[in-house]
Amino acid sequence: MRWIITHVNEFFIAPLIPAVLMICGFYITARLRFLYVTKFRYLIKALFSKNQKGKVSSFRAVTVALAGTLGVGNIIGVASAICSGGPGAVFWMWVGAFLSMMIKYCEIVLAVKYRRTDSGRFFGGAMYYIKNRSAAVIFALLCVGASFLLGNFMQMRALTDTVHAAFGISPILIGITVSLLLYLCICKGFERLSNITVVIIPFVCIAYILFSIYVIIENLCYLPSMIFQIIKSAFCFKAVCGGAGGYSVLQAIRFGISRGLVTNESGCGTAPMAHAEADVRHPVEQGFWGIFEVFADTILLCTLSAFVILISFDKFSSLEGMELVIAAYSVSFGKAAGIILSVFITVFAFSTLIGWSHYGKTSIAYLTDSKKIQKLYTILYSFCCIPAIYVTSDALWTLTDITLGLMTLINMFWIIKRFDEVRKMTDEYFISL
Repeated sequence: MRWIITHVNEFFIAPLIPAVLMICGFYITARLRFLYVTKFRYLIKALFSKNQKGKVSSFRAVTVALAGTLGVGNIIGVASAICSGGPGAVFWMWVGAFLSMMIKYCEIVLAVKYRRTDSGRFFGGAMYYIKNRSAAVIFALLCVGASFLLGNFMQMRALTDTVHAAFGISPILIGITVSLLLYLCICKGFERLSNITVVIIPFVCIAYILFSIYVIIENLCYLPSMIFQIIKSAFCFKAVCGGAGGYSVLQAIRFGISRGLVTNESGCGTAPMAHAEADVRHPVEQGFWGIFEVFADTILLCTLSAFVILISFDKFSSLEGMELVIAAYSVSFGKAAGIILSVFITVFAFSTLIGWSHYGKTSIAYLTDSKKIQKLYTILYSFCCIPAIYVTSDALWTLTDITLGLMTLINMFWIIKRFDEVRKMTDEYFISL
């Protein structure tokens, strides 16, 4: 079974998803006339507008979405992409992000258009604009599975390994503590968890940005050669002759875009479940926050991680994962790097646990109206943090790639199918200004 899963991912999902995202992303971006460039001032104006009167603001909704996307992928995932695809993976991560911005814009606009209301609260997601019931049910089931794989197991494994290595705390004690804290954070639904993310996310993002910028500024002399290496590795001109050069380019594209997908989750249909909660005047305005979300997650945070790693990559190229990241930051922070990074990864991972609990619960709510089953999911999700500490990371990455890949294929089909609706709403919005 493991052999089958590995080969399905290696020869089908892994090469297909980057291709689908790049082709669809370019199509959408071109058809919307590079909206984030041509309408940049309107985008900025919408992000700073204060025209909402409801309980859930656009910013509060986007912090929940960012909580779901900001996780170990922004740190360890970037290191994994560089180790597997070389420095060129960073360039393709950028390309994928700029194309993914408009994909996320589309899925959020559709989610806000087709959302429902319950007791004065908005809710929605990809399931509600996927008008084929069977496809929507499959998507919801995959999302529930992904909530345990990417949202829970992967985050807990990274959190446990990091805290245990930095402070020597027993893994089982970490698992029990996180399970109890997580349940307290998510047991009361979206309002309580968004109260947490709206405080945690801005603070931890700013702190991590400053932490990374310090390392980059201290090693600023390496920046030009590092950027040149990224571009050179991304295109690897030997590729025209095929052979190893061509393979390295394919690896850079694959790991740059696929790891970017894991971090910003564009196209896989999860973030719309958070954005649909926002009490916003027009779907397009919330779509702008989706563009900002991808920018903050991938263009900003992942790039900072990548630059810090690449500054000293030649020295530590034999290392992988967390060991590589700690070694890179220790260039400026010495032994303190491990402790500081453990704090960041703990907060990022815990915020992702919170964000993905909302995605899983929203999917469960689509599948059944039973409050008991929804409560059971909350309990099960919280206390799965304990067995999650024993799951191997290689298996997690493979299963996560497959699950997110299948969700992306379903979601992208319906985004393209309903793209004319998005374009019409976009045109109407700018005409009304």
